[in-house]
Amino acid sequence: MSKQSWIEGGGCGECVEYTGTLRRSSQLPIGMALLPGERVRVHEAPRRYRDGCWTGAAEWRRRVIHSDDELFVVNKPSRLPTQAHESNAVECVGGCAEAELGLPPGSLRIAHRLDASTSGVLLLGRTPAAVGPARLVTTSTLIAM
Repeated sequence: MSKQSWIEGGGCGECVEYTGTLRRSSQLPIGMALLPGERVRVHEAPRRYRDGCWTGAAEWRRRVIHSDDELFVVNKPSRLPTQAHESNAVECVGGCAEAELGLPPGSLRIAHRLDASTSGVLLLGRTPAAVGPARLVTTSTLIAM
């Protein structure tokens, strides 16, 4: 069955033929053209976290507790999810910090989570090797005195 007959036959609720370019999330390259056969998921009403995310570079710099080649520690604002939501891959702690501080997209990796409504210290790894030990620290029941 051809794509056109599949659309005309009702195989797709509200399909739209798209031949332009798409600005994709921070997880994929920006400005790549869609290729024939590629699919795009569009959310009419994505979850938005503007209040916690787009507070400006100065505010994000103030929230950074520690930053080195391995770890990035930030005071997570409330009303911002730790990880991306399927309808909004950018407005999360990593995506917002990267965008506001000029870091490369995808350079911050989640080591543990805090609820979206919770503020507090959040560890992110800058390398895959740093995430494992950071997870052990946050899940360990041993506390050094």
